[in-house]
This record gives sequence, C-alpha cells and structure tokens, in this order.
Amino acid sequence: MRGFLRRKKSPQRLLKQKSFRMSTPIARLSVADYLRAERASELKHEFHEGVVAVMVGGSRRHARIITNLINVFSELLTNHDADVLSQALRVRVDAVDLYTYPDVIIVCGSPVLEDDHNDTLMNPTVIIEVLSPSTEAYDRGQKADYYRQIPSLREYVLVAQHRPSIDHYVRKENYEWVTRHGCERIKQVLSLETLDLEIPLRRIYHKIDFPTLTRPQH
Repeated sequence: MRGFLRRKKSPQRLLKQKSFRMSTPIARLSVADYLRAERASELKHEFHEGVVAVMVGGSRRHARIITNLINVFSELLTNHDADVLSQALRVRVDAVDLYTYPDVIIVCGSPVLEDDHNDTLMNPTVIIEVLSPSTEAYDRGQKADYYRQIPSLREYVLVAQHRPSIDHYVRKENYEWVTRHGCERIKQVLSLETLDLEIPLRRIYHKIDFPTLTRPQH
C-alpha cells in the first residue's frame, strides 16, 4: 500500500506480528491520501482523525455468521425498499472523521455515497458487527459511540460467535438510544423494528456448533 509505506512498516508485515490488534496505528494521513492508498490496497484499513490501522481478518465462525446474515437478509428484504451490503463497502461517520467497514450494513431507500467512486456509504440504517475477542471491547464501546452519531442509523446489532447471544440497540423518535432485551437462546428471534422483520437465531447461527448446547444430559 504505497501511501502507507513511506513512514511505517507495510500492513502485510504488521499483520504477522503476534501482538498486533486492529487499534494499532500504522500511519497518519490526510483523508485524500488515505482514500487514494486504500483503493489501491488488498487489505482494509480503518481511518479515524488521520490515524490509520489495519483491520484484522476474522475466523471461519466469524465469516460463516456474516454469510448467514447476508443470506437471510437478502431473502427477507426482497420486497422491501432496502438492501443488505457486505463489509466490502466502507462507511463514513462524518461527525468523528471515521472511515470503517462494518460486517453487515442495511440501507433503506437510496444509498447516499460520498463521491463518484461509489465505495463509501454515508447513510446506513442498520449496522451489524460480529464480535471477535480482539475487537469486542471496541465494538461495544468507542465504536458504538461513533456509530450513534450517524444521523440515518436506527439500529445497531452485536452478534457473539462462540455462544448464541445478540445485543440490540434501537434509536427512538426522540433520538434516544435504548437497549432491547438481548437474545440468549438459539430458539429466540431477533426483531428489527425499522424493517419490521423477525430473524430466528437458528438462521443467524446456521452451521455454527455450540458444544455446550448439544452435549447429552446425564
């Protein structure tokens, strides 16, 4: 990634370091330099107020859950004026000068894109993050605070990958964020108010094994 190589180690070398986490900064750039370098890179990087960090790849479970979410929403949104988008698309949080890649994005109505490159979304309606050990604290804390500053965002969903557990946050008409009761059992459903949809957790966790749930009882 040429724009990042002048001052710091390459993203490829950073990814090989055992101590590396997504929050490790690798460069400080302008927005224009970041976007120019990002569009030429094979890796994804998060940008916040000039600081750039590599985004770590996920596990098989992480990828499987994202695939399940994309599949189920692609089916259920067929007759809705909404679309589900993968983590290949960047989201811009203008209020905090952030560019990032949510795991799953749903946008209602027409997407608003930042420029003619058509690769940065400005108006997500629902954002879903699949939690990982290295990013869970960030997704629950600081990143959640950033996302809440997106005017179009109505729901934020956190999906655990090692147990059937979902946390769900909803913005009400007065712009106050409230926490919906979390889903902790595989037989429950996730109810998205904005889309008037109910998604069984069994579909979200399709092909994901939870040994403690299937162990014979004695």
